Formats: sequence, structure tokens, C-alpha cells
Amino acid sequence: MSDRVPRLLTRLARALPDAGFARVWEPSLEDLRAERRSRAEFLWRAVVMLAECYRVALSAALIGPRRRRQMEPQAEAIGMMDTLTQDARYAGRMLLKNPGFTSVAVLALALSIGANAVIFSLIDNLFVRPLPYAHADSLIRLWGHSTDGRQQRLPASVPKFEYLRRSQESSVALAADSGLLVAMTRLGDQPQRVSASIVTDNYFDVLGVPPIAGRTFLQGEEDRAPVVVITRQFWVKRLLSDPNAVGRTLTLDSRPYTVVGIVDNLPASDVGPVEAFLPMPVSLSGLTPELRQRGIGYLRITGRLNPAVTIEQARAEAAILAERYRDENREKADSSLREIAIRIREDLTGNVRPAILMLLAAVALVLLIACSNVANLLTARFAGRRREIALRAALGAKRARIVRLFLFESLLLSALGAIAGLGVARLCLDILPALGATNLPLDGNVTITPAVLWATASVALATGVLMGIYPALQAARPSASDALKDGGRGVSGARTPRRVRSVLVACQVSLSLMLLVGAALLIASFANLRRQEPGFDPTRVLTADVSLPASRYPDASAQQQFRQRLLDALRVSPGIESAALGAGVALTGIDWNAPFARGDGRVPPLHERLLGLTRSVSPGYFATMSIPVVGGRDFSEHDAADSPRVIVISQSTARKLFPTPTRSARPSSPARSAAARAARS
Repeated sequence: MSDRVPRLLTRLARALPDAGFARVWEPSLEDLRAERRSRAEFLWRAVVMLAECYRVALSAALIGPRRRRQMEPQAEAIGMMDTLTQDARYAGRMLLKNPGFTSVAVLALALSIGANAVIFSLIDNLFVRPLPYAHADSLIRLWGHSTDGRQQRLPASVPKFEYLRRSQESSVALAADSGLLVAMTRLGDQPQRVSASIVTDNYFDVLGVPPIAGRTFLQGEEDRAPVVVITRQFWVKRLLSDPNAVGRTLTLDSRPYTVVGIVDNLPASDVGPVEAFLPMPVSLSGLTPELRQRGIGYLRITGRLNPAVTIEQARAEAAILAERYRDENREKADSSLREIAIRIREDLTGNVRPAILMLLAAVALVLLIACSNVANLLTARFAGRRREIALRAALGAKRARIVRLFLFESLLLSALGAIAGLGVARLCLDILPALGATNLPLDGNVTITPAVLWATASVALATGVLMGIYPALQAARPSASDALKDGGRGVSGARTPRRVRSVLVACQVSLSLMLLVGAALLIASFANLRRQEPGFDPTRVLTADVSLPASRYPDASAQQQFRQRLLDALRVSPGIESAALGAGVALTGIDWNAPFARGDGRVPPLHERLLGLTRSVSPGYFATMSIPVVGGRDFSEHDAADSPRVIVISQSTARKLFPTPTRSARPSSPARSAAARAARS
């Protein structure tokens, strides 16, 4: 016979050490015989195979048993990698054989994983990414809160800031800032509006922001020093990256300022679109030195805690100092406010945290629905391959190998869904800043960072295992006889997979119902908000900001003359029905708070009065905003600075100051109108 081995080769093979004859020679010889080669080729291959066996045995003897034991796991790992590679290729081929199933599954996973990637990117931008401040965890903000808790995050006045800076011990230092708009001239053909901020001289030292060119403010430059620190954006956009920018003179509000330094762009979520920083004090339009000293708040206080001080200790100290300030300054308008210390990260993101958590829960439910949907499809798909599974089991494949083979398909699906989902997330993130710029404190463009990639990959891995583990275990469970029985009835005849699919469908319905109920509640809340009457009619109303530089309009008389000229010009302009001026517009967040009380009887001191939102307006404001005056009269041109002071209050304030237990007392009654003029706002 052509496959008969000579006795000499057999004797040499039996002499192989470590039972090499039975473990290596005989199995290899059977494989060689199965190839059905010619006699000469068969003998040649047998000799080569025997020589290889002796070479391996000699090498093992020289290396030693210890080294051999170390090499065996490596060889086993290489074999495992080959097996995993084969399983991955097979899973890919099976998915390509059914493009319809693959497309539906990948689309469902892409939408759900993409939604999660978008939320992960928001969380990374808002809560995880470090602020561009040195040791930002030690930075705090001090805000005033009214005693009844209805008004929060109120700015501090100059006297209160000076008192806190002088008396506090928990922080290394306190700094303050306040935003304003300035007009820049003599740079280009037209005046330019610049978003600026007035700051204390230690502002950049407290934040830990070093200059990239020049210097920041020096101690003592709060005393009206004509210097300015600009941002990188201002330097690039307005000064065209001038290398000699430090030392240039800028004209801001008709006053010359020397550029002493350039700093990196500070986060817009913290300071807004600020491009220039001016040292305090800076005269603000409409805010006289007398009003500043009376406790009108417009400063935001930032502090850096001492290394051994906790946020709880800072809060306790702020509360104590607020009480002392109230006892020593009862005549100040802000003496009744409580001071609250919060970390700067919480100050920036505290309002949006509940909304982000709600969105995270919603996209998690969407992902669970997608997992349930794909798991249902996989269960039906694997059940249709029971004959293949039975054949693999009959050929010796272990159940773990079969489970791993099917898990590869689900993991490959989740990987494809994650890749497509990142593309979906990228498209959504491109339009997200435009949609949520006014509601989310985002710093520039939201990008997919490595941390977001790792989180998305983890979600994809968990998704692949979650949606594939049970279908894989269920598919690998039956024996060959069970497969033949179920195969005769068809795929739908298997009762266990059918029950599993019913459970998955029930899960999909329940999760979808939860999402629909939540969406319906949100839509209903939004509809209710849309139906709320704001108290004015914004139709055909156009607003514009006007900033008067104190250098050109130093006193109230000059400012009033400009306002009157502006109103006269607007009211005779074609297309304008009416025009008025106001210190801010309703629902824009630009408001002033002032303590108020009834003027008759015992007038309580300032620190015992209620706080209310106030707004200075010109005659014709209520008519322009379509706010009906329900009692008394509107302002008129006769209500000048030298006339008796009058005020128009809202109906809610009228009910609070003048409660009417009987129906006969109305807001428009003579007694009520003599004390206040009520308007719905």
C-alpha cells in the first residue's frame, strides 16, 4: 500500500520522548494518509515529519521543562487568537449573507448609541472637562439670596464686597467682576461694540489665569488706572494678531486705555463673550456713586479657598458675615440678603444638571428598547439556525464555542452600530450649539473627546453582550434530536424561543410606553408655558441695546437729554408706531432688585423690607409693550426728576401691599390709586 510506513521509521517514531509517538506521530500520520499522496511523496513527507518531531523534542530537551511550560500558554494564546479570528470572520460572513437584518439592526443601534454619545459629549463638556483655571476645585462663588428664598443668585454691592473682602478668612482672596458694553472708536471706520468686564486688580490672580503676553493688573490699579487686558479673541479678531499689541492705546467709551496684557479666552459659560477687562471702578451708566454706596448690587464675587478650608466652612463663614453686615449696615439696600457659597462648577451647571440627567435617562431607555428589539431579531435568527448548531455539536463543538460564535455576531452588530452612531452624534453636535446656546453653558463647539469615545465603546460592548447573551445561550442549548424535532415544525414551532420573543416584545412596549408618557408630559408642559400670558404682547416689538459712555454723558441731565432726543427721533420715523425706553425688557433676565414697603403707617427698615424686581421706564412704555393699565394712570411727560415721585406696580404687588378681603375693594379704587398705580405685567 502506498501509505504503509517502513519499520525503520516506525521504530524511530516509537523512540520519541514524552509519548511523542501517540501524541504527535500517529495523529500526524493519519492526516498525511488522508491526503492520498503518491508513494514517494508519502515517504518523503513522513521522513520530514519524523525529522521535525525529533527537532521539536531536541529543542524541548535543551530549553528545559520550565521554559517549555512558559511557552505552552503563549502557544495556547496564539491558538485562541486564531480561533477568535475565525469566529469573527464567520460572524461577518453571516451578517453579509442577510443584509436586510443587518441594516435594520445597525440602524436601530446607531440611533440609540448616537443619542447616548451626544449626551455623553454634553456631560463631558459641562461637568467633566476641567475649567481653564488653576486648581478650579478650590474656586467658589458668593451669591445673595433673599430671606424668603424666592430670589436667588443676586449680585453684591460695592460696600458688601468690600466688607466681605476685608472680613473673610476662609479664602486666599476675593475678586469681583461685572459685565458691561463699551464703544471702541478710532479703530476702523465705524465704532465697534465690545463686550467687556470690570474686575478687581486681583481677578486674574484669584482665577489662576496667567497672561500669554504682557501682564495682568497690578495691585492698586483699581483706582481708575487707564489700562486694559484683552483676550486672545480680541487680539486676533480686532487687532489682527498684531505682535506689538501690548502697549497700544485703545479708545473705549471715549477714554484712552493702554493694553498691558493678553490672556487666553475665558470660558463663555462663565464670563460670557467678554473680550476686554477693565480695572474697577468704572462708572456705569445710570448708576451714580450715591446709588453704589446705598447697596445696589451688580458685582459677582469669586474666591479661592485656603488649602485647609472646606466648602462647608466657607458657607458657614459667609452666613456669619452676612448677619454682621446686616447689623452694621441696616441702611443698605442689600442688607437683608443671605450669602451662599457654592463651587464654581456648580455655579455654572447647577441649573442644567436636572435636565441633563433627565435626557440621560431618556436615551438610556431608548438604548434598552433598541437592545430588546435587536435581541428579539437575534432570537428568531438563531432559532432558524438550529440545524447548523446541531451539526456543530455533533462534530464536537462545545457549547461555549457555539455561544462565543453567536456572541461575535451581536458584538459585531453593536460595533457597527457604534461607528454609525458616532457619525450621527457628530451631525447632532454640529447643530447643538445653535439650538441650545441660550440654555446650555457650552464653551465653543461640543466635540467627541477620547473620554466620550471610551464611554461609547463601553456602551457598545455592554449592548452587544446584553442583546446577544440570551439568544446565544438559548440557541446553543438544544441537542441534535431537539433540533430535528423543532426543525420539522419550522422556526416558529420552538416554544421556548417563542416565549422569549413574547417577553422581549412586552419589554419593548413597556419601555416605549414610559418614553411616550414622559414625552407627552413634556409636550403638555411646553404647551402650558406657551399658553401662559406674559403680561405683554411681543408682536411687532423690536428691541435694541443702548449704552451711554460716562465720559460723554457724565451726569443724569446729559443722559436724559440724549434719551429724549432718541425718543423724539424714533417716534417720527416711518414705520414706527410707538417707542419707549426701559432699563431692560421683561423675561430677559436684566432686572434690578430693590426693597419696597408701603409708605403709610410704620415704614420698616431696609433690611426688613421685601425685595422686588424694578425697572425704570419712560412714558409710553406700557402702550408700546401692550401692557394694559388696569388702575390709575400711566407715566406722562410731567413725571420729571423734579416732580413728585410716582411708581406703577403690578397687580400681584398691589394685592400683597393692599390686601382686599372684600369684593368691593378693587385695584382701581380711589384709595388704592392714590397710593400706587397698578399695571398688569
